Parts: sequence; structure tokens; C-alpha cells
Amino acid sequence: MRIRDYVIYSHLTPPRNQQGVLSRPRVTQTILDNISYPLLILQAGTGYGKSTELVTLTESLKNYFWYSIQESDSDPFLFLAKLFSTFGKSERKIGEHVLNLMESDQRYIYPELLTIFINELSQNLFEDTYLILDDFHHVSEQPEIEQIITSLIDNSPPTFHLIISTRRIPNYKAMNRWRVKGQLKTINRSELAFTKNEIVTLFQDKFQTHLSDQQADLILKETEGWAIALQIIWQSLQRGNITIEEVFAQRPITLEALFEYLVSEVLAQLPLDFQQFLLTASVLNIIEIDISNMLMGNDLSEHYIHSLQERGLFITSIGNNTYQFQNLFHDFLRTQLKQNSEKFFILNKKCADFYLEKERIESAIFHLLEAELFDVAKDHLIKIAPNLINFGRLDTLRTWIGRLPTIMVDESADLQLILGEVKRLKSDFEGSLLHFQIAHRIFMECGEKIGISKALRGQSQIYLDTIRPLKAEALLEEALKILEPQEFKQETAALLDQLAENKLNLGHPDQAQALHHEASLLRDEDDPGVSYLEARSMLRTGHLDEGRALLEEQINLEKADEKSRPQRFHRETSLLLSLICIFQGDWEAAKANAINGIKIGQQLNSSFVEAVGYIRLGHAYEIQGIVNHQQNLLSKAIDCYELAIAKVRIFKVTRVQVEPLWALSRSYGFQGNILEASKFAKEAMEIAEQAGDKWLYNLVLISLGTSHYLSGQMKEAVELFNHAIEGFKQVSDSFGLAATLMWKSIVLWYDGEPDEAYRILRQLIPLIKAGNYTFLFTRPTYLGLKDEQIIIPLLINAYQKNIERTFIEIVLKQMNLEPIDYHPGYSIFVHTLGEFNVWRGENRIRSAEWQRDKARKLFQLLLIQKREYLHRDQIIDRLWPDLPQDAAIRDFKVALNALNKALEPNRPKGANPFFIVRNEYLYHINPQAKIWWDVDLFESLADKNDPDSLEESFSMYKGEFLTDNLYDDWANDKREQIKKTIILVIEKLSSLLLEKGDFDLTIRANEDLLKIDPTWEPTYRNLMLAYAGKDNQAQVKMIYQRMIKVLSEELGVNHSDSTEKLYRSLRKSK
Repeated sequence: MRIRDYVIYSHLTPPRNQQGVLSRPRVTQTILDNISYPLLILQAGTGYGKSTELVTLTESLKNYFWYSIQESDSDPFLFLAKLFSTFGKSERKIGEHVLNLMESDQRYIYPELLTIFINELSQNLFEDTYLILDDFHHVSEQPEIEQIITSLIDNSPPTFHLIISTRRIPNYKAMNRWRVKGQLKTINRSELAFTKNEIVTLFQDKFQTHLSDQQADLILKETEGWAIALQIIWQSLQRGNITIEEVFAQRPITLEALFEYLVSEVLAQLPLDFQQFLLTASVLNIIEIDISNMLMGNDLSEHYIHSLQERGLFITSIGNNTYQFQNLFHDFLRTQLKQNSEKFFILNKKCADFYLEKERIESAIFHLLEAELFDVAKDHLIKIAPNLINFGRLDTLRTWIGRLPTIMVDESADLQLILGEVKRLKSDFEGSLLHFQIAHRIFMECGEKIGISKALRGQSQIYLDTIRPLKAEALLEEALKILEPQEFKQETAALLDQLAENKLNLGHPDQAQALHHEASLLRDEDDPGVSYLEARSMLRTGHLDEGRALLEEQINLEKADEKSRPQRFHRETSLLLSLICIFQGDWEAAKANAINGIKIGQQLNSSFVEAVGYIRLGHAYEIQGIVNHQQNLLSKAIDCYELAIAKVRIFKVTRVQVEPLWALSRSYGFQGNILEASKFAKEAMEIAEQAGDKWLYNLVLISLGTSHYLSGQMKEAVELFNHAIEGFKQVSDSFGLAATLMWKSIVLWYDGEPDEAYRILRQLIPLIKAGNYTFLFTRPTYLGLKDEQIIIPLLINAYQKNIERTFIEIVLKQMNLEPIDYHPGYSIFVHTLGEFNVWRGENRIRSAEWQRDKARKLFQLLLIQKREYLHRDQIIDRLWPDLPQDAAIRDFKVALNALNKALEPNRPKGANPFFIVRNEYLYHINPQAKIWWDVDLFESLADKNDPDSLEESFSMYKGEFLTDNLYDDWANDKREQIKKTIILVIEKLSSLLLEKGDFDLTIRANEDLLKIDPTWEPTYRNLMLAYAGKDNQAQVKMIYQRMIKVLSEELGVNHSDSTEKLYRSLRKSK
């Protein structure tokens, strides 16, 4: 029988890829990037798709030869016969001659045959040629085959490349030499494993199953991208009505096929001592050498681990002498071990004893539970529970308690307290209350005072978290009666602090301060919660500067001591600081702290904290929208409030909805919708009144009064302000009182009652000075003015009446004003990016009010030149270039008069215009006037480099500058400057968006830019990169062709080499 008759030729052809196999461009490209090496090794354990990827690779290769190695091929002559036979299939019949020699003269030894074969390769391989040896691990340990591979790598021509797939890296002598000389490249398991995106695509395209983001994360975590596990998960889904989550929760039943595969293909192939090691070590979550040796009764663990790693068997090093099994492989081994339950329990008890001796209590508890030593596990669990709670380890506690017998949990007051605290911190308030009540009953039955107090304190804490002071009061009083303060100092101090917080919620800050002082006398050391309580008291009593300073200091301390911890609900430092900042009108700091609060909520997995963060972010958006005259931010604020309500609604605690309802009332009221404002205010006040929170009730009152004023309902506004004034006096809030008095004085002033307005102002200004609340006059704040200019007429007239002249002069100076006789009482807001619009405060100037088109253009010209005076002749030259001098001067005067009337229709007779000032023949926009111009903000944001500012700048560009004046030369320079700015903004923004993978916004921004300048070549590059990022090669090609056409037709030029190079690289990476 000839030797070639032993060759099965189907082994010399790439197998057909199975249905359901996903093409993975990332892996294919990784392999293609490295095939120039003389030796390329793909190494991973079974089921990682090595063969699949090599089959896919062959589609990209022109000259390749394939050999699927079998276990029987370890004989070097049979190996060579198959090797020669695969090359014998080539046109030049390489290997045919040496194969004939093998059969005709058996005296040849294989090194001689190999030398002849390598010479044939050198004489016939003129182009890069690839030999693919699949499943090389079957023969890698044969010394003769090591010599064959070494000879091939060392002596073959440069056009010869060897690609090997194997479960373990060959331990060849030449490996280090090849690495040093750059002849060897290895692609390992981490590069072959499926990524999250590839898992999503596999299930979507091949399995027709849509995965949520959370499901994709779960699959990646459990499988670590193991290809065969992904296939078997899908097969499990096909068997019946089962979810992804249930596939993992119900294993090993759902993954029976995978486990059967591992028994036959992995475990059974190993020596018995290796099998024993794997099963024994599977009792450990983390494999450490010392405990592993203890369990095995020898010192061979490290040897076993290194040998198994070389075989590619799912063991990963995670630290010094510390290892971990792949999740599903670990599950498989534990399932096998549990078949011998006695051994399983003995091993876990040994582990528990080992860890207890080392004082590693958490590890011990895990193994005590595994060994079903529940009493011992419970005792240790109760001891370490407070520490775990402080570090936010709530899920760990809940899981452990869930593994204890139900009757044990039901009868243990200590476990009920722990469960109550865990559920409270998870925002499950109803469930938490039930556990605390059960604990209270058990402690009452046995008469344990400290336990009774803790159970009552737990219940009251729920009402403090959700700010329901009326329900908390009785529980706290009852808990305090039980304890002797000197015997239980710490517990009593904690109760007094809770009672102090509750008194603050009820609007009794003095009582709160006294209780807090009493608690501090009992406490051995400082409580980190004290700063919050003090700051919150400062907020509710009007000491805003002090409260802000305290919280900012606390935040710095928290940053320096970052650690895991449970949530603090509304007590998160950033959230309280955000509220103080927005009361002071510092929307930027308020926004930053709100965003930080949202992040904390997400990190702590707390919808409650996240919801409060969104409320405070909404406040910041409102003031930012008012300051920057951006309606879209006001809409974003409402979205934040509605999102927060949706998030807190699941807690079934209506009190926590008061703040977002108040905010919605204020937002709609400030936009002139008094019906919606009244509806939300009524709901908020009803809930606040039921809960007993007088302070928050009064905040709603002041905002509702403001809404009525803005809707022209002066009588209703004054009535609401009167109630709020009395309310803020009752709760001792000087800031709330000051804000309400300010609004009342404004309403009285504009309702024609100046003397009453002066009387209120005399009460207000001492409060402003004492509390440092000057910002109420000088900028928009959350309880204050929408347009701070509305109070200036009142202040000017009060100054003239000798009311607090020194203070008013200081305030006016802060507002860029000197004492003057007349002020219109509003700001001017101008939009010129796109449609031209001007607002006098809340009122948009209608087209008819300009009277003449030249009046509008005169204002635009003065606005563009606002930093300099314009001579009358300069103005005439630009606006009336074709008229004789006398006629032009006449028309100029008419236009100027119309402009002044449009800007100040109610200017008193004889008063000089405020917004447009004149100095003989020079005209200028008054530098003391507050004129908001969208271009100023647009350019300011454009100068920054952060994505938020650039996105905001981009969103402000609604169209060309002064679109109605495209043919006026005096506007061209500014128009060109703005055009250059928006191009720069989109360039900078695109770079940042592409970097973070936001391809959709990149496309939208650059398509908008092409409307401005269709010949701007960098825009096309950005679009090609964005579409390539979306894996849309058709659009990449269309953008490229569109660019060529536009550049040719518009400019008569070709595109740059850099653009051509980019396009080719994007098409190549396809």
C-alpha cells in the first residue's frame, strides 16, 4: 500500500463554514495584519473559533495550502506525506517529486526529504504563499515534528508563511529566537474572543434575536466571548420560551450540551491527577496557591496551573499567585464536583476553616454557606453586616441572607434589621418597613431595649429619607423613651440627630439646633453626617454662603476619601450644594453638582439619588435658559422634571414628588402658562402640607405668586406673597422671606402703588445686607427675577427718595449702572443667527413696531459696531449711500426716532433714550444697557474646547447671520467672521465626536456645514469617517463621489492626497 493512500484529501481542504457563523472583520483584519510573519500562531482553547477564522481568512488569500491535522498524524512520515500532498495540489505540483521519493526508496530519512521539499519551495514560490496547519496541538509535542517546523521556518524562502492554529503554544527551543528576530507573532484568546458588539451582531444577524444592552453585557461577562458557548446559548433559546437571563440562572440544565462537550473534549482528555486538581480547585472562586495546596495535600498546584494554561484550559492569572477559571468552565467543574456531595461539603468546610484562621470572614461565609453550616454563617454575617452596609455591599448581604433557611431568617430580629436596612438603601421603602416592624415585634417579645430602639429608628429613617416628618416624629419620640442616654450614648445620639433632622423638616430650626447640640455631647467622635445636617439647616434658614462653604469643604473631603458606600438619598452633598447654588443664581456650579449627583446615583444604582439629581439639573437648565435666552434649555428642564417624577413614582412615596412638581409649576409659570403652573402648584402644596414640610410649601407659594405676576394677575400674586411671607417667618428662613418681599415690592411698583413698594423695600434691604443676598437684585436666580433689569426703576426711584442710597448705589454699580433718572426696566434680547428677532424683556418686537425697515437696519448696524461710536455721516454712508445729504439726514432722523420707539415705547416724555445714546453727531449702543446678543454667546462657546460648549455653540447656529441683509455690505465682514467660526466649531466638535463614537451627530453637524460651504474638503473627510464608523461603506463611497463632483464643478480642482489616502484606507478596511 502506497504512503499517499493513507492521505485523506478532505483534510487538505478548508472545511465549509457552518450556518450561523458570523463574519468578524475585526478578527480577520487582525490576522491579515500579521500574515507577513514567517510564523503566525492562533492560540486559544477549544471552541474559540480558530478554524472558523482561518477558513474566513482563506477568502482573502490568493495562494494558500490547507492541512487539518488529526491525532493520528503524529507519525512524522505520515505528517510529511500529508504536507507534501497538500502542496502537490498546486499547478507546479510542488511536493509531488519528494512524495514519489518517499514511496520509491524507503531508505530516505525525513530530514533529507524535508531538505528536498524546501528547495522545491525556493524554486517555485514567487509570490507570498501560506501554509495553514489547523489543530496543530494534536502533533505539537512530537520531537520530530518540532524539527520539521523549525527547519521550515529557518530555511524556507521569504515568500513562505506558516499559519498554525493550536490549543496550546508549542514549547519549541527556537521560539525565543524567532520572537527576538521578529519571525513569530501570536494571536491569543483575548483577540479571538467575541466583543460585546460582535455578540450583539451575531444574535441580531445570525440568530435573529435582538439583545438589550444589559443582555449583551451579561453574555459577555458569563462567556467572556467564548464562541461555542454563544452557539449553545442560542440553541437553549431555541428549545422553548426562555430568556437570556434564565439561560444563565437555570444552568447547568440550560447548558447541558456545553457541559457534555466539555466532559468529552476537555476533562476526559486529561491525566487523572489533572482531572482531580481541576475538580478540587473548582470549590474556590479565586485560586490561590496556598489554599489550593492545602486542599490537594501537596505542593503541585502551581505546576498543574501552568501546565493547564499551556493547554489553553480556561485559567487566567489575575494577580501574584492568584488565578481564576472562566465562568462557564468553572460552573461545569463545580457541577461535576457536586455529584460527590460529601466531598463537596468537606472541601468547603476546609476552606471555611482556612479563611477563618486567616480572618478573611467574607470568604469564610461563602464556604460556610456552601457547606450548609448555616448557624455559624449567620453569626459571622451579623457581625460584619454593619461594615458591609457602610461600604455599600448591599447585594452581597442580600445574597447571603437569601441562602439561609427561611425559618432562620424569619425568627432572627438581627437579620430582619439587616434586611430592613438593605431594602431601605435600595429604595424599597415598603419592604424595608415590613422588616423593621418584624424586628420590632421580635425584640418586644424578648424585651431587648436596644433592639427595640434600633427597629423604631429604622422605621423613622424611612420617613426621614422620604421627608415625611409627621410620621417620623412619634416613632423617634417612642425610641428615645426606651433608652437610658448614659447607658446607650451612641444609639441615643443617633436618635437625637434623626429627631433634629425631622424638626428641621417640620420648620423648627431652633429646636433642631438644640437637639443636634445635645447629640454632640453624647457622641464620642465626630459624625460625618453632621456637616450635611448643618448645611441643610443653613439652607432652610437662609445662611446660604455658610452652607455652601461647608458643603464645598465636605466635597473636598469626600474626594480625598473615595470609597464604596450606600446612598444618602436627598442628602448627597453634591445635590444639596446644587440647590444652594441655584438659589444664588450660580447655574454653572449648580449644573456641575447636579451632574455629579446623577453620576453618584448611577454608580450606587440608586434611582432615588439619580431622580433628585435630574431635578437639580432641571433647575440649572432653567436658569441657564433664562440667562442665555434659549428656549430649548427650558424644554430640557421640563424633561428633567418629568423624568424625575417617573423615577420616584415607583417608590410609592408621593412626598418625593413635591420638588419636581414645584419646579414644573415654576417653569410653566415663567413661560406664561398660568393654568399649568397652578395645576402643578396645587398638587405640590397638597402633598407638602400632608407631609408637614412647611418650608417647601412656602417655596411653591412664592413661585406660584411669581407666575400670577408674570401673567398680569397682580392681586392674586400679592395675596400669595403675603401667605409666603408669614410662612417663611414661621420657619425662620430669611432668604425665602427676602425673595418674597422683593417680588411683592416689584408687583406693587408695577401695579401703581409706589409708596407701598418703598415700604416693602425698606423691610427688604436690611435682610439683603444681613444675608448677603445682593444677587437677588443683580442676576436671575431660582427664587428671584427672570430679568433682573425689572427692579432697576424701583431702585432708581428709591434712591431719589433717599431710601438706602449707599446700598442702592453699590447694587447699581454691580449692575454696570450709575445713579440715573430713567431706566426702561427690561433687557434687550437679540437673535441674529438665522431669523432676526428682538425682545424687550418678555415681549418680542413685532415687524410693524419697527415702522421702517431702515430703523431695523440702523439697530443692526449699531449692534455690529457696538464697541465704538459711529458718526452720523458713517451711518448715512452705509444705509443711505444713494441719497443726497439733506434727504439722507432727514431719513436718518426718522429711522432713529422709529428705532427708539421700538426699543422704548413707554419712555417718559422728556427722558433721553436709554438704549441708544448720542454725543453730538456720534451714536452708540449704551454700554450700561443690558443687551443680550446671540452672537456674543455663540463666539464665547466657540472659543472653548469641551464637547458640551461646542455642541451648544453648534446648536445656536440657526442659519446665516442676518439672512434678511445678505446684500448689505456693512454686514459682510461679520457674516464671514461668523462663517469661519461655525466651520471651526464643527471641525473641533467632529474630532471629539468621532473619538467618542457619536457618528450620528458628526454626520448631522457636517451635513449642516456643507450647506454653509459645500466645497470645504475636511467636511467630506469627517463624513467618510463617520459612515465608516457606522460600517456603511456604501455611504463612504457616495460621500467620496459627491466631493469629487462638487470640487470639480464649483472650484475646478481635484481633492487632496490626504483625502484620497483616507478614502483608500477606509475602503481597504472593509
